Amino acid sequence: MSNRILIIIESKNKTETIKQELKGTKYENAIVMASNGHIMEIKDGGKYYNCGIDPTNNFQAQYQISDDKKKTAEILKQQIDLADMIYICSDPDREGESIAWSLLTFLNIPKNKYKRATFHEITKKAIINGLDNATDIDYNLVDSADARRKIDKMLGYRLSPIGKKYVSARSIGRCQSAGLKIIVDREKEILNFVPQEYWELFLHFKKQGQDYKAKYIGTIDKKLDKMTKEEIENVIKLLPNNNYIISDILTKEKLSNTKPPFTTSTFQQEVSSKLNISVKNAMACAQKLFEGINIAGQHKALITYIRTDSDNMAEDFQNELKNYILANYGKDYLGNLKQGKKNENAQEGHECLRCVDLTMTPEKLSQLIKDDILIKVYNIIYKRTLASMMKPEKISETTYIIENNKQLFNLVSREQLFDGYKKVYTFDKD
Repeated sequence: MSNRILIIIESKNKTETIKQELKGTKYENAIVMASNGHIMEIKDGGKYYNCGIDPTNNFQAQYQISDDKKKTAEILKQQIDLADMIYICSDPDREGESIAWSLLTFLNIPKNKYKRATFHEITKKAIINGLDNATDIDYNLVDSADARRKIDKMLGYRLSPIGKKYVSARSIGRCQSAGLKIIVDREKEILNFVPQEYWELFLHFKKQGQDYKAKYIGTIDKKLDKMTKEEIENVIKLLPNNNYIISDILTKEKLSNTKPPFTTSTFQQEVSSKLNISVKNAMACAQKLFEGINIAGQHKALITYIRTDSDNMAEDFQNELKNYILANYGKDYLGNLKQGKKNENAQEGHECLRCVDLTMTPEKLSQLIKDDILIKVYNIIYKRTLASMMKPEKISETTYIIENNKQLFNLVSREQLFDGYKKVYTFDKD
């Protein structure tokens, strides 16, 4: 083990948490510093819209250390010169890999005294495992990030002046331009849409103070779904008063399956829906939980890395989750880990977004910190993690076929036979 170790991470907010987790390990004397994101940028200039990229020459670009990062670069360089081994631990994604490459390149880190380490959660076990198994930079990811950055700047320098002139947009890049194209296409579809009016017919019953609603489904000979107002009025004329009978009762059991653990997109959708907060605020809360918050004088990370398109879960954590469910809910509630359909375009570079410590329940956290929104976001992540390995909800569904003069209505009632994953989590607003 080298005497002087320097660990460079991406965000300054993680430094205290990582230092805390390194105590009592062979890396406890390591210096932990942050680059605060990218230290370099593409220098403006050239004939192609002054964007600093030449599409006629293999998209060559001139990189430089950003003006606002020169001081950071100098401080890091001083520590690099003193260190025997440097671990570059920027985030485990495409941009993190690009940051690692830029640190290696622009800070002149000797290739014989650096390693690239990643960890998907800021826990002692994950950090030590990442450092012990450090390898090299993934240059495929670096090239991917480089291409994305160049596309963004080439589009931005061409489109932003137009956006500022006509729609007061601050900037337009690869995301906004594609998003605008989708919006325009959808708006054209809306303008070209020919609306068709249709009606539905319901019966309202009241029994013992309880309201019931049955939907018209057609006749014995012909099932109908969408009807015109005139057709509805004709049906009503065929319904003698107080001549309704239940002609059939169909009962079956159904399973309501749980959902997989969170990816970034499913997390954003669920939290925005349940808490009625913006995606930006939801991600800001998740970032804090990932980087670590001060709990009783110690910095503690509570969830895994927040940018992921995978619902895979680490095998060792699956074992922890299984044992936790058995101990706290019993074997009747333990199911198999739910996973969604695989997206062929998903990178799946790391695992799902989940909690990292099952003993840190939302109830316990609420006694330790006072940030209500942060607790609510953590509560959703924690319970979704639990639910992903719990058994389905079992429901008895009874359909009553109600008949009047050969006109049919159906009324569906549901009774919960076993709560399953809903013991801890529901997906929609109740």
